[in-house]
Amino acid sequence: MIGVLLAQCKGVLSWPSRSTEAVPFDEVLLHEINQLRSNPSAYGRKLQAWLPYFKGNMLILAGQPRLMTVEGATAVREAVGVLLTQKPLPLLRRASGLTKAAARHVQDQGASGATGHRGKDGSQVWNRAERFGVWSGEIAENIAYGQNDAQGFLLQWLVDDGVTNRSHRETLLGPQWHYMGAASGAHATYNHMAVLVLAVQYESF
Repeated sequence: MIGVLLAQCKGVLSWPSRSTEAVPFDEVLLHEINQLRSNPSAYGRKLQAWLPYFKGNMLILAGQPRLMTVEGATAVREAVGVLLTQKPLPLLRRASGLTKAAARHVQDQGASGATGHRGKDGSQVWNRAERFGVWSGEIAENIAYGQNDAQGFLLQWLVDDGVTNRSHRETLLGPQWHYMGAASGAHATYNHMAVLVLAVQYESF
């Protein structure tokens, strides 16, 4: 289960391999995203390797929960086609304030099992980001539930199974982004969740 939220402003506003537990999640995901953006075709080949593991709409990967998909292998093949032709993109930098904003949402939803972009206090991603820094240009949030490592979450966003406009994939492959933050944690309903926040410009407090 996944979700994406994008905001814009004209001015400045106030699955396969598991990650190493000793390395913070945002650093692991930053490394994965920068690998994706520097060499999209390599990630296309990673997704190609999923295709033999579909049984109907069920994806069965070693070390990952069984995943009942909406579209089966169709969405994976589409993502592979996009990534094999995608040109390299600018690399991202970690922003500690965006990681804190992501962690706040994980903490908010984890115990309750809630989903979506709206926090229990009514906040959206731009509100949470503004608590820890200043952003400008655009800001976006990808959320996913049910995977158990950084690469699994990233591949889930890339495939965007069941999401007609493929908004998570488009967000990840946006050429405008320069900064990111991310957090993951336990989730009462889906066992695990991750939040990724991307910004064109961001200065942490």
